Amino acid sequence: MLICLGKIRNVCILDDRNESSVLWMAKSLCVLVLCLFPRRCLRDPENTHNQQDVTFRLPNDNQTQAEVAMVPWWEKDSGCQCKGQEECQTDTNPNKTSGVNGGDVSVGGTCGRRAWAAGVGQRVVAMSLYGNKSDYWIGLEDNLIQIAEVYPGWVVWLYTDPRGQAEVLCPLLRRYHHMLYICDVTNLPPPLGSLTIIHHMMWRVAPLGDPQVAALMVRDSDSKVSEREGAAVREWLASGMEFHVMRDHPSHDMPVLGGMWGVRWDLDPSHVHDKVHELTIIRNLMFRYAWKRFKHGLDQHILKAVLWPAMLGRVKSHDSYCCKYFSNTSPWPTQRSHGFFVGSPRYRKNIENSNVVPKTCPIRCRPPQHRDWIYC
Repeated sequence: MLICLGKIRNVCILDDRNESSVLWMAKSLCVLVLCLFPRRCLRDPENTHNQQDVTFRLPNDNQTQAEVAMVPWWEKDSGCQCKGQEECQTDTNPNKTSGVNGGDVSVGGTCGRRAWAAGVGQRVVAMSLYGNKSDYWIGLEDNLIQIAEVYPGWVVWLYTDPRGQAEVLCPLLRRYHHMLYICDVTNLPPPLGSLTIIHHMMWRVAPLGDPQVAALMVRDSDSKVSEREGAAVREWLASGMEFHVMRDHPSHDMPVLGGMWGVRWDLDPSHVHDKVHELTIIRNLMFRYAWKRFKHGLDQHILKAVLWPAMLGRVKSHDSYCCKYFSNTSPWPTQRSHGFFVGSPRYRKNIENSNVVPKTCPIRCRPPQHRDWIYC
């Protein structure tokens, strides 16, 4: 059977292993999309040198020994030592990590050197961060503080191009070195490489299927992490469901909001490999849809088309307004306070009125034991 693996663009390779029907259907969907609308559909991924490749850039013959030995400041084991925007000192080979599994190994995973060295079982909050608008950067430290409080033990993988952002990122790396990892979207570990040519909001789905990750939550950098959100996540983690989605506003009428979903693949240790395989295929298919497409809001349509069908039957959904449009939803476990809603663009300027919900929620969306929660 043909499936799409590894390469993101128009590549089909042969895999004839026996798989479950669900996984077979996911693979078949991948093949259908890639092979009905291909620029080129291949059985052999080696013949891709003429494509705009997305591979991890290794040192070339023209680089000096000093250049090969450099590690960027955001990957330094000792923490970022930069001051302002000045050039940062670097050390050791960026393709290698030390002390992993007893020796030097090539960097793997879906983030970078430090994240790979952190080992297996990581619970990751992933965010995309790009551009120079302060709205998306200003709340970063506040959210790191909140994540440490609301989600103890979770780490943050920040997908961005860190060049030119030392003034913001270096102080954060010094203060939150134990939980903040910078994932350089221009040069991720293979086979991802550069993701700069896909929809930037889709960068943050890169950890899907990472063998060192146990659970992933995708969040917006301009939305405040809250205890209301945390209570819903705790219900999800206790439910035994693989996926989680949240909808907390009358306009949250999409199946999956871009920064309000999660997935875990650690529920059944005997089937982790199958889950990793399935989620990797889903991720690669979403990347294919996002290739050279940057329209605002496209990420949510991609999630609806590709991820949502895989979620059905194994998702915990918290919904305060649109529960009649989706089956098997759950009410939020906490009452709304002061109109705040999960996913509100709390850190954006000049849209204060968008940060509160003035509308009462439908009775059917309220908890059965709290029909009096007008703002549920």
